[in-house]
Amino acid sequence: LNTALTRGKAVVRAAVLHPVESYWLCLGPADRTQSVRQQMDAQFTGLAELLLFGGIDFDYLCEARLPEQCPEGGFPLRVGEMTYRTVIVPPVRTLRRTTLERLEAFQRQGGRLIFLGGQPDYVDAEPSGLAAELYACSIRVPFDASSILDALEEDRLLDIRQEDGARTDRLLYQLRSDGDCGWLFVCCGRNPESPDVDPAPRLRFRLKGEYALELYDTMTGDIRSLPASYEKGWTVWERVWHMHDSLLLRLIPGRGADVPASLPVQGNPAAGQDVILHRVEVSLSEPNMLLLDLAEYALNDGGYFPLEELLRIDNAARRTLGLPLRRKEVCQPYLIEPEVPKDRLRLRFRIPSELAAENLLLGIEDAASARIRLNGGEVPSLPEGWYVDRCIETVPLPALHPGENLLEIEVPIGRRTNLECFYLLGDFGVRVSGVEKTLTAPVRRLGWGDIVSQGLPFYTGNLTYRFEVEAAGDFTVRVPQYRGALVKVLLDGREAGNIAFSPYSLRIAAEPGRHLVELRLYGTRRNGFAQLHHTQGVYFYQSPNSWRSAGDLWSYEYCFKPVGILKSPEIIGASVPDPRGRRRSPGGPQQHITDRS
Repeated sequence: LNTALTRGKAVVRAAVLHPVESYWLCLGPADRTQSVRQQMDAQFTGLAELLLFGGIDFDYLCEARLPEQCPEGGFPLRVGEMTYRTVIVPPVRTLRRTTLERLEAFQRQGGRLIFLGGQPDYVDAEPSGLAAELYACSIRVPFDASSILDALEEDRLLDIRQEDGARTDRLLYQLRSDGDCGWLFVCCGRNPESPDVDPAPRLRFRLKGEYALELYDTMTGDIRSLPASYEKGWTVWERVWHMHDSLLLRLIPGRGADVPASLPVQGNPAAGQDVILHRVEVSLSEPNMLLLDLAEYALNDGGYFPLEELLRIDNAARRTLGLPLRRKEVCQPYLIEPEVPKDRLRLRFRIPSELAAENLLLGIEDAASARIRLNGGEVPSLPEGWYVDRCIETVPLPALHPGENLLEIEVPIGRRTNLECFYLLGDFGVRVSGVEKTLTAPVRRLGWGDIVSQGLPFYTGNLTYRFEVEAAGDFTVRVPQYRGALVKVLLDGREAGNIAFSPYSLRIAAEPGRHLVELRLYGTRRNGFAQLHHTQGVYFYQSPNSWRSAGDLWSYEYCFKPVGILKSPEIIGASVPDPRGRRRSPGGPQQHITDRS
């Protein structure tokens, strides 16, 4: 894709005069100029989006560079290595005299000069009527979407419409000329309204000129011919467009095989579909994690303060000791003179457990400088591995008993120290209620849905779901709603492919018989390491300081994001044996579901 879009040059017929110099005229006190600047900024953004999503590619013209890049006007307007048939002048107050001269020559020789809005009343930033004659003999169009696109219709090179005839407003394209061929790339330019519901419209593409089409599949590397038809000098084809799709075509001048452009009517994709309703076996790729980020705390030999979040504890201790706070504005630790901290911070974590949890690890940074006690007993700070990051060392812990357990960690605090979260790792589940966290039985089976409420609120590793299917041959797996990085599908232990983009389906080659299907959801680290106490409101920002939000942007309760396969996967062309021995009706679940396991 990079190679295709950097060869040759873009095919663009229209240019837009950049209005920044008129914007400069309006810089001033906010009470006098802000509304005008906001209007100009909205028009600037609105015009760019209207043209690009309306299927009119364009370049900006810089007035300061125009004399250098365009020594004289004329038609077509030659600017550097590009030529333009149409020039659009957006709502502006001033033009440079050098710009005015080139536009006059362009318009006089047959170029299409379009003014949006009123006549510019300044030249070189001084009041002037020099633009009046040019304005009067040019095309004048009101600043509204339909009028602008109608005025540019003869410059259109690509037209993309839905079945009802409406033009799409979510796709971007680039057309390039590359020696004896061309390239066309089309992609989505806006985020989908919903990542889980794909309207999958049938789109009709019309490209100016006659070309044989070669489809370069950027996901698989396949290259194949794409059938097209030809209508009055246009190349026409149709395809169903999914919300994550893109299209890269090599354009070979001349007609290819002339075929009907219309797509065949597709059958019901849900025909023969089976849905897995029961809970399924799961396995984790790494130990489950309980986040230890709320503690009672004491400084040196002082008394304990009530439960608080660790970064806030760090702030409070630093204020008491007269140390600078850790924020993004503070210089990096390696710029601070080395020191041996003389102060200690004592942290106390209370861990309720419903089971005797064994083979536990404590994830901790700089374990050698810490002192650890569990239920009154000393724990050697001897790491035996690491968790997620090599800086997070893992120290073996004794078993926890049912009931409340007390974990005490003492760490140094100084100008260069960094107080970070701790992580309890092991084979257990976790139940969260407000700020209270309890260890529960290990997770062995899950229902479809958010894993946060099913014992894995802080789990950030990969998660594998397992179930069997009865297949007569090839079949399709569809995972229409998930939250994670991607879903890898395995058949009988062998990788069959990935599900990442709409329509979230994978065709699997299979022999007749019963097969084990595994859906491996690749996790993200968000629910274990991100800003879990930030309310993620409209004012959210990605910054070190966003872990230290305040006011209504702060919540002691955890702000999790959903994780997991959130909706029952669909199996098309195979059946899912019911683990309870009951038969399922073909094509879907039974009406009465009694098992609540």
